[in-house]
This record gives sequence, C-alpha cells and structure tokens, in this order.
Amino acid sequence: LKLARRNIRLRSGRDVNIMESIKVSEVVESDYEAIRDITPLRQVFSIMQSSKSSFFPIVDYKGHIVGTLSFQDMRTMILDKPEVDALVIAQDICHPHPPSLYPDDSLDKALQKLALRDLEFLPVVARDEPQKLIGILKKSDIFRQYHRKLLDKMSQS
Repeated sequence: LKLARRNIRLRSGRDVNIMESIKVSEVVESDYEAIRDITPLRQVFSIMQSSKSSFFPIVDYKGHIVGTLSFQDMRTMILDKPEVDALVIAQDICHPHPPSLYPDDSLDKALQKLALRDLEFLPVVARDEPQKLIGILKKSDIFRQYHRKLLDKMSQS
C-alpha cells in the first residue's frame, strides 16, 4: 500500500529487480550531521533546531554508532517530560543498537529493514568494522534513486 502511494507497482517482479540491483553505496549520504553521545540534552535540542536534517546518528569519540535520534523522538520526549534533567545527554535518550546496513546491501534489503521498524533512516556501517559509521540512508533517498533508475530503464525501452 505504501509503495502504491509512491506510484511503485510491482508487476511480475520487475520493480523488485530494480531495487535489488541498486546498492546502498549508490545512495548513502556521507555528508551527515552526527551528534556526540556526551552532548547535553539542551545542546542536542539546539543542534536539531538549527539543522536541516530530522535524523541524527549518535556517535562516540571514535565516530562509532551508539544509537539514533530523530527530531520527532526529541519533540515527544520534551512534550512528555518538560522538566528534563540538565544532566541528560544524547546517549541517554537515543535508540541504542539501531539496525544498520552495509554499503553492499541492496535497496530492497534496506526497505525491508526500514519497514520492519517503521523507520525513516538507517545508519550505514563498514562491513569489516560494524560500529564504524559511513553515512546514513534515508527512505526518501531510496525512492528518489528508484524513480531515477526506473525512468532510465523506461527511456532505454
């Protein structure tokens, strides 16, 4: 149903083949804004307010992924607990151990992982060092790339 709303039709497996043929490495955003795990809550909120992004990987001093946080998570938390303690840091409020992707995974696999937890983005990590963050993959970027490939394929027909 969600695919149909995005005008993606799976006829005879044709569109699935497109998604399986595109690798995460073709779409991953390597210019992302990460937040350090020790960043105080007030500063996290300030970073999010001034950023164009709505999704943030939370990283340690080595740049290793420790969790994820979205603007929606932050807004919900602040609405639920407006008196949040000043000692709270990013690591305290992030989603720890997020599912992740490797650069050589297909976009089909990425969509499955996103759908499983109803997520908007996933961290992309190095296969040989699964905590090392390479970038992020947003659901919107997957569909943008899918449409590009589909148009390319249609123009070649």
